[in-house]
Amino acid sequence: MIDERLPLTEPSSLRHYEALLRRLPRSHPHYEQVLNTEGRERAGYFGEKEFLYYLNFVKQEPIFSLAGLRLLHDEHYFQIDHLLITPQLCLIIEIKHLTGTITFNDSNQMIQTTDHERIYTHPKLQANLQAKQLQHVLAHLGYQLPIQTLVVFTHRQGKLITQHPGLVTAPSFIHKYEEIIARYPTVLSESECSWLADQLSSRHMDRAINVMEKFKIREADLLKGVLCPDCAGQQMMRKHGAWYCPRCKSVDKRAHVQALKDYQILISDTISCREACEYLGVESRHVTRRLLLFAGCELIGDNRSAHYKIR
Repeated sequence: MIDERLPLTEPSSLRHYEALLRRLPRSHPHYEQVLNTEGRERAGYFGEKEFLYYLNFVKQEPIFSLAGLRLLHDEHYFQIDHLLITPQLCLIIEIKHLTGTITFNDSNQMIQTTDHERIYTHPKLQANLQAKQLQHVLAHLGYQLPIQTLVVFTHRQGKLITQHPGLVTAPSFIHKYEEIIARYPTVLSESECSWLADQLSSRHMDRAINVMEKFKIREADLLKGVLCPDCAGQQMMRKHGAWYCPRCKSVDKRAHVQALKDYQILISDTISCREACEYLGVESRHVTRRLLLFAGCELIGDNRSAHYKIR
């Protein structure tokens, strides 16, 4: 059984991209760029989930798994898609979730061919750099362990064309894993593996992202109001104590909760009553205060300094 010491979770960046896509007009010059970035990030997450399916077929124990491990080395962070700690070695898994035909040239480039070509740096170079960085982190912890790297292609519609032994499709992972492990003697006990997994996971730092800064988008560029979850970009109206969509006629009492979450992600985690009136499109301050409290916001301060912490 795999010990998921650092389990796979949906990247927080996906929530940020989703919020930005909800609030950015489709006519905005950066909309397509944001959409493509979100698509790549989501594809990577799908690939990591697909890899877990095959990882769970490995029967050897113990194996300690750390997904998305992000560590500091020489004032810079590096992130490993999947790290497996075993009694024999540490195995870095670089995951690629790509469709089409995947080939490689003599210039250490990977070429993805679908209806057009995309060129990437050879993923083995990235994995090997991560191995060097991890080696320094392990040395700081007093460990000198073998580190191997493996690139796993997870998309079922991807055709991998290569003879490189360090590049495999997901269904071939188990055989390759067993082949790698068989080449190394045992150097750690289970308790030592567990301790090392704990040390590394305690040093993990989630990646912080400011999508507004990343794409140079201003607050004024964003759509305001409570948006219908079923009609992209359609503003809802406040009517009889609920939110009403004039396009699809749906009614929702909680639609403003998502609007406030978008505000929290993209603008600020605090909001004044005046700002909330303008953002939600509600004229009455009394109604706005009730909406904020209904959404679980915490009132901080009083009188003119009063504002609400969005949770």
